[in-house]
Amino acid sequence: MKVIDVAQKYGYESLEAFARAFKSIHGVAPTMAKDSGSQLKAYPCMTFHISIKGDIEMNYRIEQKEAFEMFGVDTDINTLDNQNFVSIPRFWETCRSDGTMTRIRKAGNLDANTPLHAAMYNCTDTSHAYMIGHFIPASGAPKGFFMS
Repeated sequence: MKVIDVAQKYGYESLEAFARAFKSIHGVAPTMAKDSGSQLKAYPCMTFHISIKGDIEMNYRIEQKEAFEMFGVDTDINTLDNQNFVSIPRFWETCRSDGTMTRIRKAGNLDANTPLHAAMYNCTDTSHAYMIGHFIPASGAPKGFFMS
């Protein structure tokens, strides 16, 4: 095949554009590729692998509990247009990265592996308050945190 025919076949607008692209990949001009001993590069076909998670069964139960009090940090969450699905993970990430979660654990005398809790309250049709924290310890409510 002529080089110009190959260039047109693969959508290049000019022989020069094809020659530049060919040389940048293979290190030789397309006309030299036919020479004996020229080494060219080959790339395998591109494939995609899609992994879908969340297909594992999760067992849970709902329990009736007595009222409890928590301490922590809170924010107002807008639920219009499902904004809560963006705002809540962002709130968790902010609290993780700015040290708030460490402060909560320290104030509650908790170790680093103790999970923190979340609570929603003051719910309306368009918003609710959202809190990340832990149960108030027997020693009393830590200062500097929101209580609920």
